[in-house]
Amino acid sequence: MKKLISVLLMSFLTLLSVQAKDAAVDYVKLAREGTAEEIKDAVKSDSRLYTRLFGSNRENFLMLLLHGNRSLDIIKLGVMSGIDVTTLSKDGRSSVMYACRYVTDPKAVKYVIKSGTVFGIGIEDRLTKKDDSGKSCFDYVKDNPNYSEIYPVLTSFADDPEVIEKKKQEKEAAKKAKKEAEEARKAESKQQKDIPAAPEENSGTEENTPVSEDESSGEGHQEEVPQSEDDSDEVKRISASPADKVTYTVTPVIVADDQENTPQQNTEPEKTAEPQSVASEIPETAAAMEEPVRKDPVKKNF
Repeated sequence: MKKLISVLLMSFLTLLSVQAKDAAVDYVKLAREGTAEEIKDAVKSDSRLYTRLFGSNRENFLMLLLHGNRSLDIIKLGVMSGIDVTTLSKDGRSSVMYACRYVTDPKAVKYVIKSGTVFGIGIEDRLTKKDDSGKSCFDYVKDNPNYSEIYPVLTSFADDPEVIEKKKQEKEAAKKAKKEAEEARKAESKQQKDIPAAPEENSGTEENTPVSEDESSGEGHQEEVPQSEDDSDEVKRISASPADKVTYTVTPVIVADDQENTPQQNTEPEKTAEPQSVASEIPETAAAMEEPVRKDPVKKNF
């Protein structure tokens, strides 16, 4: 019984001493302002330091060091204390996110990113994982004072999700544009097929030249010359085909008054015909009149 009481008493005194020591050490101030030796002593003297959480956001000691933008050797002391870089704070941020946001030394950021990995396995997930606000390491690095040097460290391990998304959208847009262009081409091709072919213009050839009814019959066209009002003396009209052309010359005959009973002398017309033409006879004319003989209407050959 006495031994049990002694053990309980010693445990209670140890707890009080630890609490007194914690009260004496301001770990938040130590993480931000402590030297490498002071931090090293704190890590050695407090074996439970890696489990301690600080502030309302429940940050671990390594997060405090990263938030203070400490040097690489001090950051290594925090990692060596046994703190896991993947441990999350209350708002879902990891130590890797703190390093990308606050640490300006590219070597220190690279060290935190690679801590606890084998052959780099799992690094991409660390960099692309998002916290409760939907931000990843690539989002936090944009607010880093040394962004121009820290961002390439991240891209050496993983592709920026924003760039990946942008490329994806560009690819989808290009694919959509190609599809729309293909559909437009098909629609235009279909429309051209539906339009009837335009008739060819009249080239003036013999096939396209209209043929009149008279020409299609193969006969010469005859047109009558209107007669005068006096139709008393009418000479028989002569019609000839284009193949048989005959030229007639008619000489008028004048008869004297005292020779009324004298038989009329007929005068045959002189004929001038083309070779192999057929001559036509002209019937006798009526009695000659004092006035000149009127020319009879003759059909014109076309």
